[in-house]
Amino acid sequence: MRAGQLRHRLQLQSATTAPDDFGQPIPTWSTYADVWGEVRPLTGRERYTAQQVQSSLSHQVRIRYRGGVAETHRVRWVDKATIKILDINAVLNTEQRDRELLLLCSEAAD
Repeated sequence: MRAGQLRHRLQLQSATTAPDDFGQPIPTWSTYADVWGEVRPLTGRERYTAQQVQSSLSHQVRIRYRGGVAETHRVRWVDKATIKILDINAVLNTEQRDRELLLLCSEAAD
């Protein structure tokens, strides 16, 4: 994996709960890792092929291998002063070599 391709600063976030003003638990997201990665929108053909398995896939994110990344997490990406939230639909360990992860994501409706 070439380091120059990992040019986007990303935050991996996990769902947690925090109390509101009245002490009731509310769902929130907390950042558990800041990583460098490559975010690539899927092209029309890739998107069509990917949607055969998962509906509404829109981005592919490539990061260095990190244990514990799961479909219940999400990626927060600041792109040119725009914040994008990407829900992780699939986590693929490329060639099962523990060198990089390929995250298939869909843009969240937040």
